[in-house]
Amino acid sequence: AKIITFIDQAKNLSLIDPTREIHPDVQAFWISAFGSSAICDFGYNTNEKSTKERNIQTQAPLYDNGCKFPFFWVIQQTVDKIVKDHQHLTTGIGEDNKLTIKLLTCLREHDIGLLLNRTPGRYMKLRYFNDLIQLTWPRTIKDNYVNTKETK
Repeated sequence: AKIITFIDQAKNLSLIDPTREIHPDVQAFWISAFGSSAICDFGYNTNEKSTKERNIQTQAPLYDNGCKFPFFWVIQQTVDKIVKDHQHLTTGIGEDNKLTIKLLTCLREHDIGLLLNRTPGRYMKLRYFNDLIQLTWPRTIKDNYVNTKETK
């Protein structure tokens, strides 16, 4: 039950609903993410609770219509942690570029970064930015910030 609760946060399971026409890139990424220990590590091979098991108890941010990018909240929590862990690297004026490069390097080397690097093209990026905007600036109107209409 905990696994289903975790993977269906923000209506994540609807992204692979067989009764809906879903873009194949979304389905492919969803399945890759679900199979990735970086996203769904439930710690079955150990008696200790894994980090992800502890995260099962946390909830995804509330979305009006569910997330558009599979497992967006896990990815965003990872990005936020990488930023927080490296904030100390800012040393003054003109150092922001060094921090950005370090953050990008850390993300690329992280298991989630490797998974994201295999994500195909523009369509998925738009879906990711839709969720990022929805999380960062909650909607005050019903319109989508980014057109993520299901097309093939």
